[in-house]
Amino acid sequence: MLPNEVSYEDQDRLRRNILLIVLLRVITLASVWLPMPIIVLFVTQRGISGAQFLVLQMAFQLTAFAFEIPFGYLADRYGRKRFITWGAASLAGGAYWYSCSYGIWSFLGAEILYALGQAALFGAEQALLRASLDRLKRSDDFQRLWGNALSIELLVAALTTSLAGFLFAGNPRLPFLCESSLYVVVFVLSWFLVEPRADRGALVKTKPLHEAAVVTRFCLLDNGELRWIMGAAATWSAILVMIGWTQADLLLEQGVHQENLGIYFGVLSLVGSLTGLLTARWGLVKSKSRASCIVLLLFVGGLSLCAIPPTGAMGIGFTLLGLAILQLPRSSWRVISAGWIKEELPSKYHATGSSVSSAMNRLAYVFFAACVYPFFDGWSLREKLLAFTAVSMICGTLLLVFAPRKGQARCEKALMPA
Repeated sequence: MLPNEVSYEDQDRLRRNILLIVLLRVITLASVWLPMPIIVLFVTQRGISGAQFLVLQMAFQLTAFAFEIPFGYLADRYGRKRFITWGAASLAGGAYWYSCSYGIWSFLGAEILYALGQAALFGAEQALLRASLDRLKRSDDFQRLWGNALSIELLVAALTTSLAGFLFAGNPRLPFLCESSLYVVVFVLSWFLVEPRADRGALVKTKPLHEAAVVTRFCLLDNGELRWIMGAAATWSAILVMIGWTQADLLLEQGVHQENLGIYFGVLSLVGSLTGLLTARWGLVKSKSRASCIVLLLFVGGLSLCAIPPTGAMGIGFTLLGLAILQLPRSSWRVISAGWIKEELPSKYHATGSSVSSAMNRLAYVFFAACVYPFFDGWSLREKLLAFTAVSMICGTLLLVFAPRKGQARCEKALMPA
């Protein structure tokens, strides 16, 4: 058998790999979103202020940032499967710890465990999917499959978040205990994954620190397309997370009952799921300027409807419409940017490159959170949303101005250490 040929037995394993990775991704991200509708209420009940919660999230993002690129590189070098397994175990422990926490130091420990799990697992999942597809000579299917996985994830998240309010009303710890149980399922299923033979040990002969530095430099300095893609993804991701922490308070202010919060979150996730599915079906959007313009308009339009709704019965309608509009860039941008990154990055460096992108997302969140932290407890909900609108307009305009143009010269150095 030639070195690049795949036996029938390996083909079956790789096809099973693809199905398992999509399933694991769906369960993982549905688990992440399960406690989202009530997490702010949970920490508030246990003595955490809004500004302290912001500090906890900054600690989570900084921890994940510190380990994202090293874990991504080590996954490329020593195997993605073991990092998926370890990450699932860490997330299960973090969710259980969160359910038992009281006070800022206990929550801090849980956030750190969460961060280590996400840093280990998220880039490795995407990289193992791509490596399996490449080995089967199905590289062109990556964006479609990844987009479908993200869409199914949001669809399942719509179901799980719908239960969050009712679980929380029964026992505030239940959403986190259910989340922990789902991560245990991910841990068990991950043992059935296999490493593609052609990818296993691809980087073993290189110096680890030098190799990781080369890939990071390629993403952030040498390749202008990748630098812009990752910068844009980081900006929109950070702003969306910041908006997400105000969503429960926004709905409660409009008269939504606490136990029904999950239903509203679920419906909004369903909107995101359908958007991601359509985006994956349409394929890769080539024009980065056009995509940036559309995303900017969606952000400003959605935030404006949330920030200045009419009074009376129409208020909830405008608020829900604004939140639904914000779901469109939330899901579609992730699908589009993942496809763009795949076009620019060789397969054997995908986990490292994905980790660089994720690390930038986290650093952007820390930057925005640090900017608003001094004012967060003193601002009203409307003032926070108006501030997010202004930030979106400024950042979106800058991204649009600096978006790579068709035919623009790029510096693409070979990704091989000297």
